[in-house]
Amino acid sequence: SLSDCALSYEHAAILRKELMGHPYLTYLNLKRNTLGHQAAKGIIDLISKSPHLVKVEVDPETPKFQAIKQLCLANMNIHIKVTSCVSCKRQVLGQSIDNVETVLLKELGKIKSVLNTTAENLHSVWLRMWEYLKNNDYLLSVCDVDCLQDWLTSLTTFMSTPPIS
Repeated sequence: SLSDCALSYEHAAILRKELMGHPYLTYLNLKRNTLGHQAAKGIIDLISKSPHLVKVEVDPETPKFQAIKQLCLANMNIHIKVTSCVSCKRQVLGQSIDNVETVLLKELGKIKSVLNTTAENLHSVWLRMWEYLKNNDYLLSVCDVDCLQDWLTSLTTFMSTPPIS
């Protein structure tokens, strides 16, 4: 463990050089080190060129924290992207959905069966959601249960509003 070692950019550069592509390195603990932007870039380079490195622990305030986590997940063949919550717009990690059209249509079918809404409203919601997904790498993310409830409430309100004639 290299946690709490007062690592500098120079130390991070040495680590990067010496550990790059190491065939047995799977875990690296760098918590409680004040790592700046240059050190974080070096860590990102190390992870991207070390396919067995699947866990790097750094403090949440470390620059490029989300990118470091995302690259470790990619090394595990889990493709996660940083996106924003549909409700509060905070950054969250989200996973792409295969066959997103099918998932979207199923969910809208469930909503229609619960609500008394018109096909026009349902179609409008589908188009808005599809546009949102296309613009966000087919990710629909919420950061917590409260945001999910807020988003569903606003969707329900929209769908139960009669269309403007």
